[in-house]
Amino acid sequence: MSTNASLTEFEWTRLLGTSDRDEGRALTTGSDGSIYIAGDSQGALDGQTSYGDTWTTNDVIGVAFDIDAGSLTFYKNGVSQGEAFTGLSSALYYPEVQIYKAYGNINFGQQPWIHTPPNGYVGLYQEWKDYVRSSLGYALDRINRLEELRLEDAATINVLRTDITSALSRIASIESDEINDDAVDNALLTLVGNLSSQVTAWQSRIETAETALAAALDRITTLEGN
Repeated sequence: MSTNASLTEFEWTRLLGTSDRDEGRALTTGSDGSIYIAGDSQGALDGQTSYGDTWTTNDVIGVAFDIDAGSLTFYKNGVSQGEAFTGLSSALYYPEVQIYKAYGNINFGQQPWIHTPPNGYVGLYQEWKDYVRSSLGYALDRINRLEELRLEDAATINVLRTDITSALSRIASIESDEINDDAVDNALLTLVGNLSSQVTAWQSRIETAETALAAALDRITTLEGN
């Protein structure tokens, strides 16, 4: 059997970007002979420049989204960095923030603004009371979901109870033979440990929720007295 093969040499071409970091993690070919490389690089795309000023600790980054005009603009400490995106379609959008080796707070309008929003823009929560109502409403929704899960868990618990009872009776039928099975021992240890950890985690979550709600109620009481 003979095989015809050809080898084509090619020069590595950097991925789009101007940074020194350039990674290629996978390579494949298409049916038309095209070569595809999966990877990533950092930096501005070729022919483009970086957007906006650099930022550092305690800087405040604002986002203004004009869904009517389809534009999105970033602000740094109240200063516009220019339109970042235009031509955005009118649709349902969800805000998301991704940061690396950093942390911060997000204000959708539930707290006073550090910098005055541009004319014509309002927060997703226009007033603090709207934010509180929304949060309490979400808390009720989560409680309802917990109740649903409790009902779902009840069926599972009944099955576990039945299976454990069955296991007890079956063990009783063979214990006279003085059987010592490590596999059964290990499985039971895992079962008991898992159930115990679930009980502990559930109690901790409920206690945390109770503490947070009590703090909110105390604060509301204080505000009512002012």
